Amino acid sequence: MRNVLLGASLGFFLCAAAAAPTFDPPSWVYMVAPPGADARLQDPKIYTRPGSTLALKQSVLQDPFTPPDWYPNEHPPLPALAQFGREPMVQPCIRCHLPTGTGHPESANIAGQPYEYMVRQMHDFASGARRSYGEGAAARSFNMVSIVRGMTDEEIAATARYYADLKPRKWIHVVETDTTPETHMQPTSNMRHIKPGGGMEPIGNRIVEVPLDSVGADIRDSHASFTAYVPRGSIARGLTLANTGGGGKTIACNICHGPDLKGLGDIPGIAGRSPTYMIRQMSDIQRGLRAGSSAPLMQGVVAKLTLTDMIDVTAYVGSLDP
Repeated sequence: MRNVLLGASLGFFLCAAAAAPTFDPPSWVYMVAPPGADARLQDPKIYTRPGSTLALKQSVLQDPFTPPDWYPNEHPPLPALAQFGREPMVQPCIRCHLPTGTGHPESANIAGQPYEYMVRQMHDFASGARRSYGEGAAARSFNMVSIVRGMTDEEIAATARYYADLKPRKWIHVVETDTTPETHMQPTSNMRHIKPGGGMEPIGNRIVEVPLDSVGADIRDSHASFTAYVPRGSIARGLTLANTGGGGKTIACNICHGPDLKGLGDIPGIAGRSPTYMIRQMSDIQRGLRAGSSAPLMQGVVAKLTLTDMIDVTAYVGSLDP
């Protein structure tokens, strides 16, 4: 039955692919750190976290090859490459995805995703089949391409198995609002933070995803979760679009991602994932930048979606329990 559904939906996808609306992705979707030195790299302060025995300088915390594992007793033993990487190009997985797999808006939440799916995506990065908007180092896929091309098949398998076996947890808290705190991007950080001393501003047609604990997120604390501020009414609109297909604009998400949107077979779960990250993926697929073997299943899904549609769907999906 699943093959019948996928076959039918694939036919819809391919027929709809030519109707893609085009929009220039706004900067809040493809977050890129501004140029400049980060004074915090010279901060002599020693950082600690509640419940952790570590005490580390900021310079160590910002080194790509020395990311912290603040709570090693809260997860299974890490594969060596996931924890330590291999200089000069293979950065450790936990720097972006954390030991818990929850990641940040700058990177995927991969906790509990299907093993087969993750292996396939890493091979797609390596082959160039999976790319992202932007040029050179400004492309969101740049680091993953460099990392995976330096990994062996055994290392890819071990890493995928580790993260696939983790249990997903609530990491993103979606809040509907008319206004949001002012935010900024600081040098060396591809995350948006609440601006110190800033005020409030209209949310407009966007999602503003920020850490509840700015310092904790910046130093890769896996207890530092995020809030995604979304436009008022977007969750209800997204529920309708995701569950009904919006009268032919798209198809219901549960056909492929499962009745609870937590994944089906080797198709990933999307419930409770970062709305900002999911919009980036939908935009990349709509632009034809993801061309792996599973990409055709999504091309028609996103073909007719506007940015507002993507905001609504990801606000709803992100609000669910993973």
